[in-house]
Amino acid sequence: MKKNRVLVFLLALVVLMTAALPAMAEGEEPKRYEYANFTYILLDDGTAEIVSYKSDDISTKIEIPDQLDGYTVSSVSGNPFQSGEQVINFDVAPDNPYFAVIDGVLFSKADKRLVAYPKNAAAESYSVPQGIRIIGDSAFYECVSLQSITIPDSVTSIGDSAFYDCVSLQSITIPDSVTSIGDSAFYNCGSL
Repeated sequence: MKKNRVLVFLLALVVLMTAALPAMAEGEEPKRYEYANFTYILLDDGTAEIVSYKSDDISTKIEIPDQLDGYTVSSVSGNPFQSGEQVINFDVAPDNPYFAVIDGVLFSKADKRLVAYPKNAAAESYSVPQGIRIIGDSAFYECVSLQSITIPDSVTSIGDSAFYDCVSLQSITIPDSVTSIGDSAFYNCGSL
C-alpha cells in the first residue's frame, strides 16, 4: 500500500511539473544570438528572425542575409535598422523567398509589409507600392527628408511609431482602407 502511495505521489509530481513547463517557457524571452551586425532569435520552425541591428555608422547599404549562422532568415521584427544613420538603401538576393527590395526599401513578402524605408534616403516624396497591406512598426523612423507620402488602398494597417520623428513630413494620403493606426504613428511630425 505504501508503495502505491509513493507511485501516486511521484506520478502526480511528474504531471504537475509537466504542466508547469509550458507556462514557464511562455514568459521567458527567447535566446538572442549575434552574427556580424545582426542580433536574431530562432523561431519555432527553425528559422531566424532579425530583432536588432548594430550600425557601423559608415554603411550606406544594409544587405539582408539569406542566412545567419546557418539558419535561414525568414522574418524581421519591427524595424531593427533604426540606428543606421547613413543608410540610403537595403539589398537582398533577387531570389530571396522572404524579402524584397523595391527602390531601396525593404519589404516582407509573407505579410506584404513595408519593413523599413532607408533612414538617410534623399527622396522628398514616396509612394508605397500597390499591393502592400501593412506599414510596419517604425517603418519610416526618423526619415527626415520625406515631405510627402502616398499610401495605396491596399494598405489596411499602419504600425506603431510608423512615421516617428519624420519632422519634414508635410503631406500624407491615407485611404479609407486603413482600419488601424498604431500608437505614436505620427509622433513628432510637427510639419503635418
